[in-house]
Formats: sequence, structure tokens, C-alpha cells
Amino acid sequence: MATAVIDNFTIGRTLGSGFSAKVKEGILADGSKVALKIFQKDKPNFNPEFIKLCETEIEKTRKLNHPSLVKHYSIKHDAVYKHKDGHETKVAYIAQELISGGELFDFVANTGAFSADICRFYFK
Repeated sequence: MATAVIDNFTIGRTLGSGFSAKVKEGILADGSKVALKIFQKDKPNFNPEFIKLCETEIEKTRKLNHPSLVKHYSIKHDAVYKHKDGHETKVAYIAQELISGGELFDFVANTGAFSADICRFYFK
């Protein structure tokens, strides 16, 4: 069975999706995993200016090292997503630290408002 790839990442499961991007697990040859935020350039909602803004933000946050900040590894404006079925799509992507456990937004949406103690824990 063929595998999907973008550059040196084998594409794994979908972690989430939003208005402008889909987040997939990216697996390197050594088995390490990242979160790949993939922007399809042929979609009408693709905004190249947004990618440039992300690049500026990533450049600044790369200099920071804190356990509560997601690490950004790379951003690429022009990549090719080679799908399992063989077709190719032009994409931009951001490779960042893979954080397990899902999105905080989804957790709040499914469980309701947090108590003050839980809020303090997450904001700490």
C-alpha cells in the first residue's frame, strides 16, 4: 500500500482541521513525530499573506524555550503533498511539536466551563 508524503514526512492520521488548514501527524524516518499544519494552496480560502505572518511569528517564537510553548520546527511555502492514490497537491505547511491529548477548545465544548481551579491549572 502506498503512503502519503510531504518532503521527508510520511503522513499519518488526521489530528484536526479548521477553516484554513488540516493538521496531520508527520512521521520522520527515525520514527519521531510532529504535527503538520497543512494549507492546500488550491483552496479558495488559502491566504499567502497569512503564511507570511505565521513565518514571522515562528521566527520570533523559535528563540523562546518554555515548556508551555509549542515548538515550531519549520515552515515551507512551496511543498508537494503526494497522496496515497498518487495524485499531488501543492501545499504550504508548518511543522511543530506534537502535543497529545486533543485540543483544549474541544475539551471545553464537550465538558462545559471549567472551574476556577481547573482554569488556574491550565493557565499556569
